[in-house]
Amino acid sequence: MKIIVIGGGKVGTVLCEQLVKEGHNVVLVDQNAEVVETVLNTADVNAIVGNGVSGEILAEAGVKDAELAIACTPSDEQNILCCMIAKKLGVKQTIARVRNPEYFNLFISQDLGLNLLVNPEYQASEEIAQIVDFPYANKVASLGDDVKLIEYTIPVGSKISGVMLKDIAGKFNSRVLVSTVERNGTIYVPKGDFVLQQGDKCCITADEDELYKLFRNAGVSAGKTRNVFLLGGSTVAFYLANKLAKHYNVTIIEKDTEICQRLADSLKAGVKIINANGFNQRSLKNENLDIADVVVALSDDEENNILISMFVHSLGQKVIIKVDKSEYIPMLENVGINRIVSPKHLTANEITRFVRSMKSGRGGSVCSIYSMLKNEAEFVEFEVGKDFRKEGVMLKDIKLQPDTIIVSITHNEKTVVPNGLNTIKKGDHVVVATLIKGVTSLNVVLG
Repeated sequence: MKIIVIGGGKVGTVLCEQLVKEGHNVVLVDQNAEVVETVLNTADVNAIVGNGVSGEILAEAGVKDAELAIACTPSDEQNILCCMIAKKLGVKQTIARVRNPEYFNLFISQDLGLNLLVNPEYQASEEIAQIVDFPYANKVASLGDDVKLIEYTIPVGSKISGVMLKDIAGKFNSRVLVSTVERNGTIYVPKGDFVLQQGDKCCITADEDELYKLFRNAGVSAGKTRNVFLLGGSTVAFYLANKLAKHYNVTIIEKDTEICQRLADSLKAGVKIINANGFNQRSLKNENLDIADVVVALSDDEENNILISMFVHSLGQKVIIKVDKSEYIPMLENVGINRIVSPKHLTANEITRFVRSMKSGRGGSVCSIYSMLKNEAEFVEFEVGKDFRKEGVMLKDIKLQPDTIIVSITHNEKTVVPNGLNTIKKGDHVVVATLIKGVTSLNVVLG
């Protein structure tokens, strides 16, 4: 598939790398020659230095023969305009990154030729809100009904350490599926005789009640979350505060007076806004940090986020951190900070899902992609199509591809974690965990 990516910043760079790995013909357009050169050194793309709003530049990029144009420059207005012009010049589908809440709400309600709007800040707020709601997890995804997919790190001294997977149900009276495990940098799709160890990062799927039962019976206590502190009055903080205010006491600490006033004017009643520097240790302590059950570092300065998160973590408090630079993540994990949210990767995954849905293979269409374990394990949700070959066949009789496992099936809006006696029917939604990259065909992964 030929894809034009307009804008070679954080998201654009990740997209170029990801789309090339999945076999697409990618053309990058960016006004900055140095940015273009950087992307050319990291991904096998064609590139043009120029303005993506220019019809001549888009024509040079081959827009009329392209299946998709993705605009992810720093400017919302430019992204929207690029997509409109590209559509007029013949591209089949368009995606625009739009951050401004007013634009985002306007354009999703209007038919203006945009096939998909992606909002990194909104997606980050969704991800963080789920982690706050389920405090045991590093990452959380809802697979339907009350079924959750979580990433969980087994701590030192855990009762789960040393347990064989096939013995979990009997030992902890909980029915869960451990689908993938990262240990010392290697990722496994484990079988029943796999023995869990402390430090393992596990992807676990189960009904929410079963997950709580597992952690309760394993002696894991997360405590009840009441007070959430958001450090930095960013757009992510705005979205997140609106989500959390219904169930938690939310405090935003922001040093810029104008931003504080803007937040006070636009946020729901009940959100407490403090005009102070939340990234100064002494100042943060003065703002009753000790009552915070969860602290979320949301500044646009990643180094500030890292430093304050390490300080909060050293006090024994839960911390969630927004970080886009992949090179920082191993350092954070080495000191025990595992709740890390990357807006650029969330956006890239959403766009990748859309691209795969455009070229979905036989058996079903791709609906969602959830990435876990440093984005090395993919959980791909398919809607089962009419040409699915294994309809009605019990799962125990289906030969899966290596490093692949079925983690959930949704039938008539009821989601289950399946066993060998379950079957798949047309119209079902099936989530498959796999280490295979670029999966688009349910028939292929299910043999």
